[in-house]
This record gives sequence, structure tokens and C-alpha cells, in this order.
Amino acid sequence: MSIQREDVFQWLDTWQGYINSGQYEAARPLFSDDVVAFGTVTGVMKGITDLENRQWRQVWHRIKNFCFDKDTATIYSEPNSAFATVSCLWHSLGKTKATWYERRGRVTLVLSKQVASICCVHSHFSMEPGIPPVGDVS
Repeated sequence: MSIQREDVFQWLDTWQGYINSGQYEAARPLFSDDVVAFGTVTGVMKGITDLENRQWRQVWHRIKNFCFDKDTATIYSEPNSAFATVSCLWHSLGKTKATWYERRGRVTLVLSKQVASICCVHSHFSMEPGIPPVGDVS
């Protein structure tokens, strides 16, 4: 029941697609109902509804071309464990009033393998130092 590298990459690709297409509801099943998350525009969030409302709905419509850099991914998982931790870099374009700017950051995710799927039980997104989150750029 362990999580394989291909499983993690498929999960990342799926979520990346939902982010880029703004499909909030479709992305929800990728996360545990009681997920704990830290974001780029808000502090600690508890539960999928809190994560969607306070982070996703504040950011996704203000960015484009979001991409996980899977070449930088490090995946930690013990054999026969239902959990994996992945860390990698990501990038996107953020919108100001006048133009688009490069957003870069990093993510750490704790994934849990369920019977038929993988869900995220913890996510932590942060911006690369010196890059403001969307909404903080005039």
C-alpha cells in the first residue's frame, strides 16, 4: 500500500491542472476533509473548506501557468507506508493591476494513500524570499 513516485507525480499533475483551470470543487477530493495547511496569503487553515476559501479562492484566479517543478522533487516514504512527504519548487505568473510577474516558491505536502486514492493531509506553500504574494503587488 506504499505510495510510489509515479503516484506522487500523477497527483501533482492532477492538482496542477485543477489550479490552472480554476476547478476548486474538482480539487477538493485530492485533500483530506481535515487537512491542515499553511499558505502564501494566509496562515494556518484547518479543513478543506477553510483551505479552499482562504487560499485557493484568493489566489487561483490571479495566477496563470502554475507548474510544480518535478525535477526538484524529493519524496520521502518508507516501504509499505501509506504516507509520503514530497517537497519541490513551483512557479507561476501573478497578476498586478498592470502586468504579469514571476512567482516562485516551494511546497511541502504530506500525502496519504487511501483504498482507492491519494489525498493530502498537510500542505505548506511559501514564496521564494523577495517575491510578494498576489494581492500584495500594486
